[in-house]
Amino acid sequence: MTTSSSDPPLNFPDYENRDYYFTIVNSKTRPKDFGDFEYDIHVYFNTLEERSKALALRDLMRETFAGKHVYLGELIDLPIGPHLEPMWEGNFSVDMMIEVVQWLMENRGDLKILIHKLSGDPLWDHTAGALFMGDKAPLNVSIFRK
Repeated sequence: MTTSSSDPPLNFPDYENRDYYFTIVNSKTRPKDFGDFEYDIHVYFNTLEERSKALALRDLMRETFAGKHVYLGELIDLPIGPHLEPMWEGNFSVDMMIEVVQWLMENRGDLKILIHKLSGDPLWDHTAGALFMGDKAPLNVSIFRK
């Protein structure tokens, strides 16, 4: 398999199977009856150890927030959109903001997390409107500039 500048970085957790991940359509696939959300969560990982921690955090969060207006997506092992690192993405409603943010502060360990409003302005959402926990994940926000 040859590599090109469009290939994921060599430190991707499942680099050997990277072609599979490029078949992922969209991380926003969720039941239609889940309703609208006002906020996104992005939990990043760069190593197999971090990937395991991110998965464990997602599973614990799913258990903790069962029955509440919180959606947690699948792992995405490739750069997607402005996100230059693998991650999983979730969503929550504004009425869950304090509970979700406090829970993530207490349970994230050393994982990098981005939380942002879904304002309709993705550049603002991922920059001035962003809340980062831990190290700031690199983003390619130039995709939002006109």
